[in-house]
Amino acid sequence: MKKTILFTALSLITQHTTAAIINVNFEGTIDRLLEAECTEYTSSCNDWDFEYVSSSNFYNNNLISTNDIFSGLAVIDTSGDYSLSSDGYQAIYSDATHSANINVSGLSFPNATEDTSSIGDSVSIVDNRSGRDLLNVSTWFSGTDYFASFGLYLHDTDGSVFSDFSIPTALDFSMFEALNLSLNFVHRPTGDQLHIDAYITNISYEEQTTSSVEPTSVGEPPLLLNILFFGLIVFALKEKSILTNRRKALT
Repeated sequence: MKKTILFTALSLITQHTTAAIINVNFEGTIDRLLEAECTEYTSSCNDWDFEYVSSSNFYNNNLISTNDIFSGLAVIDTSGDYSLSSDGYQAIYSDATHSANINVSGLSFPNATEDTSSIGDSVSIVDNRSGRDLLNVSTWFSGTDYFASFGLYLHDTDGSVFSDFSIPTALDFSMFEALNLSLNFVHRPTGDQLHIDAYITNISYEEQTTSSVEPTSVGEPPLLLNILFFGLIVFALKEKSILTNRRKALT
């Protein structure tokens, strides 16, 4: 199966918000695994073949399977400015994910080989784009052989959660129709990928009284353009399946 990836630009409009530190604890169950084999690779991968699998040893020969547990903690800083998308419906808070610790199938990130990346740690608010709202929390992990991106996606398909672009300090999870997690790997030498999707079964979203979070980051090698695409393809796959894969939201 061939996929074409479309990129949308962000405008340079920025806005400032008030400060708060939010802890997001979550746990879920892996629902599906998608392997993407690079079929056309030069300095970067230009095309892929996709296959859904029940288990995969793609990442360093570690077995990851459907129904495995996916858990972690993300810490959000709401004090930064945001950039507004060109259509005016999405705010991107760069560097808003202060830190994230992810555990999946017995593996932990960041770890000794995949440390927190210097880019990709953002929070996005979508307000009433085609009648839908979305909260997305993301961070990236970078190593010599592998690159990984984590995403937490809270979907509101009737656009009733957000009335502006402020990152909330409290959430009513019953207002979301789907709560999802993802962890996606790129094998740098080949361009091959593994996409992991999970449904959230437990989640909390609480404001800290104080903050002493200092994330660790590493620089990115020149493979960035090859890697940037897969956040977009994962989001596209989620949007395509959201209406047919709803799960009851948590209260």
